[in-house]
Amino acid sequence: MADFFGIPSANNNFYPNILGAVFFGITIALIIEAFRNPSNNNKVGLGLIGAVCINLSGGFVLLLWLVFGNMSLPLKGNLFLWTLDLILLLISTIELFNIMKKK
Repeated sequence: MADFFGIPSANNNFYPNILGAVFFGITIALIIEAFRNPSNNNKVGLGLIGAVCINLSGGFVLLLWLVFGNMSLPLKGNLFLWTLDLILLLISTIELFNIMKKK
């Protein structure tokens, strides 16, 4: 599957780093939930804001890998990962602004 999409194989630190970023995003979501005011249902840490935290964290680490990782990917892999990352970051940023606007 990795060869088909042109993405890195499992023999480097790419996937553990992305998973670590997802765990970091989950941690942020849990912290938001722990300190949430029960009357404020707009900022539910395990709801949309939690998903935004996870997506932004994972997207940011993927962006760092794409810029600084020197992964030597084929053009198809670069296009796939850049498109995936830009869509992820764009949608997450729009969701974050909508959440903040409801405040």
